[in-house]
Amino acid sequence: MSASPRPRAVVVGAGVFGAWTAEHLRRAGWRVLLVDRMGAANALASSGGESRLTRANYGPDEIYTRMAASSLTEWKRLSEASALPLFHPHGVLFFFSELVDYARACIDVHERLDLPIEVLGHAALAARWPQIDFTGIEVGLYEPGFGGLMARRAVQELVRGFVERGG
Repeated sequence: MSASPRPRAVVVGAGVFGAWTAEHLRRAGWRVLLVDRMGAANALASSGGESRLTRANYGPDEIYTRMAASSLTEWKRLSEASALPLFHPHGVLFFFSELVDYARACIDVHERLDLPIEVLGHAALAARWPQIDFTGIEVGLYEPGFGGLMARRAVQELVRGFVERGG
């Protein structure tokens, strides 16, 4: 007789948050049932769709930046284990007409968390991306480690692995 049974959980919704919640509980030793009436990564999920950009620029909301940075490791690991790439690390560029408070907060949070971010002026932006018309843009924030995620396939791959490993 077991000293203590494994904890059990039911996670409702197999979008990004539900699928990762179920997987993390499974990794922690829980018995997990993941349910979604429409299936994993369906079009009605808030995270549904073919692709999404990953980013860590959330202004002063450090908690979201922390979550994004943490999840990036998981997305990369999932992509490396997949038959086809799920994550494309092409970087993400935000630009502003001036150095607004939101941009300052992004820079501060990235520096505090030791996350890479490039702060670029108008001339540097125009030289690096000549295909973009930067008229009226004075500041750019470039996150080199982030990029595109094949969202639908990534969540479906995550759920497939979750089930294979006992979820």
